[in-house]
Amino acid sequence: MIRAKVCFVAEGVSIDRETNLVSAFGLLETLHPNSYPLFLQRISFLCVWEREGTDPQRCRGEFSITLDGQDISRQSIDIDFLHHLRNKTTIRLNGFVVSQPGNIVFRLAIPGHDQAEYVVIAGPATPAARAPDTTGAWPSNPLYETGPVSVAFGHINFRPE
Repeated sequence: MIRAKVCFVAEGVSIDRETNLVSAFGLLETLHPNSYPLFLQRISFLCVWEREGTDPQRCRGEFSITLDGQDISRQSIDIDFLHHLRNKTTIRLNGFVVSQPGNIVFRLAIPGHDQAEYVVIAGPATPAARAPDTTGAWPSNPLYETGPVSVAFGHINFRPE
């Protein structure tokens, strides 16, 4: 039986031709736009499939996107393992519109086998807060960056002057 091993939706996905390693950035889990409709310029769906030696090398899947159960898109996709037991299927969407809040379900199903499903939650619109009027005012507290910061430099060499 052909089985889905992993799937996700991200802003970008690339598969290295030499090493076959997957790189992804901007994994989408939730959306919190200022307003709807929300235009996403580019997103990618990736699914890693695994088959047994007795499973067909080529099959046809159905890719669908729904928003709270309503079809947004539905399309047939050819999946070709060639002579391998694993396949990485990447579907790129250029110009995707989310019309309202809800659960966006990305699904790729191979009839008679398995399906891969990933859900992105589109939350309610959160209008941008108005910036406080700081004309001529000096901040009472020092300004610092907020939020998590992760830095990995390895080794840093410096000479004090």
